[in-house]
Amino acid sequence: MMEFLGAVGNSFSFLYNMVTGALILWVLTVTATASAVRSLAEGRGALWGAMISTVGAVIILLLIQLIGVPEDTTNVLNNFIIMTLGGLGSGLLAVALVAEPNAVEALKFKRALFNILDYAFVWLWLSSLSMIFLFLISKLSGRIVATDHALGIMLITFLFTFLSIVLLECRNKFAKWGESVGLGLFLILVVLLVLYVGTLASVWSKAPGWILTLNSLVACSIVSTSLYYRRRGAVPLLQP
Repeated sequence: MMEFLGAVGNSFSFLYNMVTGALILWVLTVTATASAVRSLAEGRGALWGAMISTVGAVIILLLIQLIGVPEDTTNVLNNFIIMTLGGLGSGLLAVALVAEPNAVEALKFKRALFNILDYAFVWLWLSSLSMIFLFLISKLSGRIVATDHALGIMLITFLFTFLSIVLLECRNKFAKWGESVGLGLFLILVVLLVLYVGTLASVWSKAPGWILTLNSLVACSIVSTSLYYRRRGAVPLLQP
């Protein structure tokens, strides 16, 4: 079974062994950022653009680390991503801080931001929990996948994600600072993603099939649960 799942992971190696994949993601990130800024120009478009470019830069940099690109190429790509997407995100954030959207647009932004955070934190919480079980079971079975350090980082990710979910559940108590709380949680999410993907990068070569399978199951369970509640007209996930 382990060999089969490993073969499944390795069958997609051509996707993450090519440097062009990082450049394609860069183009998609820039396109998504530009679309957000243009379509939401009268609202929080600049802030959405800054968030998209930041997340895109972090994802690309982490994938470069996960893939194991040669060091010289890694340095060039890292500098390129940081200077372009990082600079774009900083500029859009400066514009967003100066702009003053009306109350309706601010409320739409806050609702959309919290909806995204709901799904992202639930996925990260369940995914980190599944990785912890994978690390522990592999250790007990004698086929060590992760070191104690990697297990500790994953536990930290799991705990801080759980605390973030609790804060999301209580967000109505911070209605006055709702947007600021949402942006703070977004920054926490970025940091936790860095820790999570960095940990996976250190164990990817030992269990790629299991990692892909468990994360796919987590994603499918979240999507199916959300669709189920939407069909019933109920509020999905953590939304109060």
